Amino acid sequence: MEDKKIHITKPDQASEVPDGAMFTVLMNDSGMIDALIEAGDKLTVIRQDDSEVGSIVVAIHDDHLLIRRLGIVNDNFYLVPDNDGYIPVRKKDAAIVGKVISMQRNL
Repeated sequence: MEDKKIHITKPDQASEVPDGAMFTVLMNDSGMIDALIEAGDKLTVIRQDDSEVGSIVVAIHDDHLLIRRLGIVNDNFYLVPDNDGYIPVRKKDAAIVGKVISMQRNL
């Protein structure tokens, strides 16, 4: 079965996806390893500009795609990694482009 979703590899491609449409990205680091998301996992994302606290989101930060959990640290919104080896990023320093809704891993 052919995957009809847009596959995003660069941050500027997110603007090509209409709000509410789905796209895919590959996890590119180990920042979410404690959420059992590993580098190379394929994530399905629904395009939206914000999400609720606790959701795993895709954001653009420093011209890179970043996959993190939306959280609150010291009363401020942050993109929080599920790996103690990574540091949170202030939400105001990034732009959320979607919410992760599923993951696929090739074995």
